[in-house]
Amino acid sequence: MAIVPARIDPGDGGARPRASRAARRTARDRRRLLRRVFRRRRELYVNEIAPRVHNSGHYSLDATQISQYEAHVRAICDLPLVEPRLLAPAVMVNILGGGSGDRLDGVRELLRDPNLKLHLYGKRHAALRRKMGHFTIVAAALDEALARARAAQRILSWHRRAEPVEV
Repeated sequence: MAIVPARIDPGDGGARPRASRAARRTARDRRRLLRRVFRRRRELYVNEIAPRVHNSGHYSLDATQISQYEAHVRAICDLPLVEPRLLAPAVMVNILGGGSGDRLDGVRELLRDPNLKLHLYGKRHAALRRKMGHFTIVAAALDEALARARAAQRILSWHRRAEPVEV
C-alpha cells in the first residue's frame, strides 16, 4: 500500500538528507538496486531505490499531473522535466494473487466508487502474492482515502473458475 502524502512528520530534518544520501550512493552504481533499511528510533525506511519506474509510484497515474512513466520517458529523451504535483491525497493498493484461484470477484462492486481507478495487468494465473493489478483511491482527505482503500480491499477475493461440464 502506498499512502500519499506519506504520514511522516514534515519537521523531521533527518528524513530528506538520509534519503538523498541513499539516492546519491545508488546513482554511483545503477546496475543494482539499493536495499537498505535505516533502523533508527524513527520509523523511516528506504526499502528500495530503482532507476526505473516502480510499483510504489503507480499512484502517479491517477493522483499527479505527470505520471512516473511520462517523467521517465522525458528523462531518457532529454525532454523538459517537471516536478510532480499531487492533485489529491491518494492510496494505492496492490492486488496480489491469493493462490486459491484465477477469478477475481468483487470488481463490479469495487468500481461503484467514483474515486477509485482500477488497473488490472491481464495476467492469467493468480499465483500466491503475484502482482495482478492495483487500484488507487483519491479523496479530499488522506484519512478518507485510507478508509475507502481498506474497505475496497475487503471487497476483492480470488476464486477458482468453474470447470466446464461435459454433457
